[in-house]
Amino acid sequence: MVGSTSRTGSAHSEGVRAILLAICVGASGCGELADYRPPPAAPINEPTAHSPAPAPAPAPAERGVSRIHIETSDPNVTLQATSDGIPTDVCRAPCDIVVDGRGGREFSFDGDGVTPSNRFSLAHETGDLSIKVHAGNGGLAYAGNIMLITGLVFVCVTAMPLMFLADAAADGNHVPGLPYLATVAGLGVASTVVGGILMNAHRTRYHFQYR
Repeated sequence: MVGSTSRTGSAHSEGVRAILLAICVGASGCGELADYRPPPAAPINEPTAHSPAPAPAPAPAERGVSRIHIETSDPNVTLQATSDGIPTDVCRAPCDIVVDGRGGREFSFDGDGVTPSNRFSLAHETGDLSIKVHAGNGGLAYAGNIMLITGLVFVCVTAMPLMFLADAAADGNHVPGLPYLATVAGLGVASTVVGGILMNAHRTRYHFQYR
């Protein structure tokens, strides 16, 4: 009986000891979890005011492909491309884009209030190309065109009658319509000259500058 009681007490002691050991192990594990700290995040390289600016894209090297820069005092100047007779806007000043001039495309300068320029080709250009554009006033150029056409019409209409009347007056005949025709012809000549000057002064001119 005493032996049985001893064995029971021993088993009870072993059980208590096992429970205490489990509690200690658990407490140790919780302590490790409580002491855990995540590793610091890697530093992010933020751009600074002293960071160098990104390098510009290299100039295109293929023949017929150019990066176009338009230098002008008129912000309405627009580069147009014409293909199969259909004009389309490519870019507006200062442009600064790569333009494909291959395939028989023709180019010109136009824009709101700008006199259309003559057409040109970019098929043989490459690299960086700056085009200096002196934009003409479209309104004044149009007025010059009207004056030129009107003046030519007056001159053509009055030329032949004026010659016949002048011959008649030279023979000593009184020709009452001669002064009138002479005045109309003179106005026609003046209108033609002024119209031509306006058209020439307000043409849109350009020239290439290779960079």
